[in-house]
Amino acid sequence: MKHFIRVILLLSAAAPAWPQAEGITPAEVRVGLITTYDQRYLNASFAQIPTVPTCCQSFTNEEHNGFTIGALAEFPLTMGLSPSVRMLYTQMGGEFTSTEQKYVFDGSLASAEASFLHTIDARIHALVIEPGARITMDWGLSVGLGVQLAYLVDATFEQREQITSPNTIHYLGGTRERNLQSGDLPQLNAWQVGLNLGLGYDFKIPDVPALTIGPEVNYTYNFSNIIDGINWKTHILRGGVVAKWAISTSSTTAP
Repeated sequence: MKHFIRVILLLSAAAPAWPQAEGITPAEVRVGLITTYDQRYLNASFAQIPTVPTCCQSFTNEEHNGFTIGALAEFPLTMGLSPSVRMLYTQMGGEFTSTEQKYVFDGSLASAEASFLHTIDARIHALVIEPGARITMDWGLSVGLGVQLAYLVDATFEQREQITSPNTIHYLGGTRERNLQSGDLPQLNAWQVGLNLGLGYDFKIPDVPALTIGPEVNYTYNFSNIIDGINWKTHILRGGVVAKWAISTSSTTAP
């Protein structure tokens, strides 16, 4: 990531030397739609959710996939620089699992080794606003940098502990599951702050000069814990497609 940041700084310093991209003028605004396939990195190390008891020793890092949709507006200036703002709807949760082996009483005055599976399934949706800027080179490649502000609009969980082996071991009451709990995530840190870095390329559509479509890759590093008091941050790598439409903001007067 340090090398990526250095590249962006170098490109920013060199921006005044680049010619303005063809067809981009300060009198235009570009609006568009975004859809991406995401890889979520749940960077975590905690034993339990606050106020939700469990026998788990530790939940650690997990990876999950998902989708993001959104809209954008870009305001092209000179030298390829385009301030922008994006609105996204995305996911920031996922399932944590932890396995445990220990000896337990098997009901016949003996002990047996049993395997346990602890699970927390956190479903978290977020509305994101991302102010930033992109620098576009004259051959189409763009480099973006932005600050991501996410508001967690829906955050729930389901928790359980179950015996996975052997089949002869049960909890009191004859069940193989316990600690079944669900509800809203407690002590939620509803506002998330992150830094977004991205690369993209705009392809012009023949006979439709106002329309561009192209691939884009973004990585968001979040600085905020999902829940206050525990170590859990969600970082996201997104790859997808962006379609943009240029709208002229200048008015002409007939002679």
